[in-house]
Amino acid sequence: TGASRVFAFDHRVRRGPSDWHEIPVYNVRHRGPLHRAHVDQSYAGAEMVLRKKVPDADQVGGLMQRRWGIVNIWRPIKPVHKDPLALCDARTVSDVDLVPGSIILQSGQRRESWTVKPKPEHRWYFKYQQQPDEVVLIKCFDSDNSPEMARRAPHCAVEDPDAKEGEWRESVEVRCLVFW
Repeated sequence: TGASRVFAFDHRVRRGPSDWHEIPVYNVRHRGPLHRAHVDQSYAGAEMVLRKKVPDADQVGGLMQRRWGIVNIWRPIKPVHKDPLALCDARTVSDVDLVPGSIILQSGQRRESWTVKPKPEHRWYFKYQQQPDEVVLIKCFDSDNSPEMARRAPHCAVEDPDAKEGEWRESVEVRCLVFW
């Protein structure tokens, strides 16, 4: 990335059913892959993360004057056959294709992510039978808003009809604030 500083602030282990969001409220024990195309933080949501993880307002102001972002480091725990991770080419997704959504945590805190409206011009990619040593970096936010910069990468799990009866996907992701 060329970043000069990285701060890992969260992690998620995903295993189990992909319909975890339909089971009882606040269930995080078996949080499986999500089939809804999304970006983990909207632009406003990324700023919420920065302000929560760096509580000193003066320091946050200084960090926001430079380029910063949020990157997820994602890898499978075992080879992926069912529900592989798909990434969308950011150049094919306009900001008007993104719908903000609030996430209200059990603590009452609010976060904001994006859901992606489907469009035929979106180009999606996935790694067939991804292995544990094949790591993916997912850019969730980049403060660099120059036209040539990919500021976010929509992603989701995709259903492979040939692997519907396979073992649940198991993966881990580490969420990082990055600073240039």
